[in-house]
Amino acid sequence: MGDLTANFSRHEFVCKCGCGFDNINPVIVAMCQDLRDAMGESIRINSGCRCPTRNKAAGSTSTNHVNGNAADLSCESGHVALYKKAKEIYAKGKLRGLDLCLLEGSWVHIDCNGKRRNGVFQTL
Repeated sequence: MGDLTANFSRHEFVCKCGCGFDNINPVIVAMCQDLRDAMGESIRINSGCRCPTRNKAAGSTSTNHVNGNAADLSCESGHVALYKKAKEIYAKGKLRGLDLCLLEGSWVHIDCNGKRRNGVFQTL
């Protein structure tokens, strides 16, 4: 099983370029576990930590992934189901620290950078 939570290991959050960067915020990890528990299925970490080079290559100008404060997630049930479940459990007091949950592409982006926007739940 995981070394960070019951179901998540550090290697799942490591920068995908292979550099080894893994400064993931424990709040993000806890939110991923909350979502996994609520969904009752595996959650894939499509992108967790990103080194500055990988972040630029991904086309991001935000530093949320670089600072370890974000993760892009998907699951077998689909990103829309995951987004809806996030809204549901957030309303019940879970996902503490969530500042943004964004339905984007074929994944859900979550972050905890301490900057609330015009609503926690957004779509692109």
